[in-house]
Amino acid sequence: MAVIVNARVLRILLALLPVLLVGCASQIEAPKPDKADTATPASSSSEVPTRSEALLRLIGQAQAAYQAGSYQRTIDLAERGLRMDRYAPELYLLLAQGYYGLDLPAQAVSFARLGLRYVSARPELKPALQALAEPD
Repeated sequence: MAVIVNARVLRILLALLPVLLVGCASQIEAPKPDKADTATPASSSSEVPTRSEALLRLIGQAQAAYQAGSYQRTIDLAERGLRMDRYAPELYLLLAQGYYGLDLPAQAVSFARLGLRYVSARPELKPALQALAEPD
């Protein structure tokens, strides 16, 4: 009996679903643009920034944490940065340095090798990543 009731309820809900969706859609209004939204952006569309300010700030914080000897914080910040840009070799370098600082060389080598895949964007980081990627 419960299966029959549940099947009936399901059929009724499925039959009402399009009606409910149409009712919801008709009540939605498009937001009216603010005057600030209609202003022309300061930079031209040809000047697309390659990195966000937030990512650069995060990299700076991670570098400062590493220099202060806060290796776990370095790793945490670098991992947050990878969620923004997984192709940033300096984040892999920071992860490798952080893991070496925590005396976890296997993870350090792994992240350094990953960083070498993306180092073409920042060739000046290649020597540091190569040095960390070579196991002792």
